[in-house]
Order: sequence, then structure tokens, then C-alpha cells
Amino acid sequence: MEKEEAELELARRYFTHYGPVTVRDAAYFFGCRHTDVRRWLAELPVKEIFCEGKTCYYIENGWYKYTCTESTSFEKAKEYLKEIQNIFKDAMII
Repeated sequence: MEKEEAELELARRYFTHYGPVTVRDAAYFFGCRHTDVRRWLAELPVKEIFCEGKTCYYIENGWYKYTCTESTSFEKAKEYLKEIQNIFKDAMII
């Protein structure tokens, strides 16, 4: 696998599992330049949303119930995270 192909695959996994994220978030995570991240975004099937005054990117993976918008409250986000925690808690066999 070529270096560029490997980087793109890592970026695809990052935007799928850690998104929505900003270009700055991804550049920090990968330790690369913003131009590298923008190049990956141009090649990947990303969705774009506006979140807290910033443009964020993600790749749909079937898990999203909550999406960030200007009107989304912190309380709604906390409720969603609690739901996810309960799903994983219920799925654990002790």
C-alpha cells in the first residue's frame, strides 16, 4: 500500500469514527498540515455540518442519532451520551 493510500484510509476511519470534527481537529490528531486534511476531505465521502460556529466533517456510519447544529443544547448532547452509555451498559455481560 502506498503512503498516500494508507493516509487516506486512516483519514476515512478517523472521520467515520471520530467525526464530526474540524480541519484543525484532524490536523492536530494526525500531526499534519491543514492542506493535507483538506486534500483528504476532497477525496472522501464526507458530510459537512455547521457546529458551534465551525464547519465540521464526518462520514456517516449508521450510529448518528444526534447531530450538532446551532440550536443544539448542551443538555440534549448530555442526554444522548447517557443513552449511548446505557446501550453499552445493557450490552455488557457481567
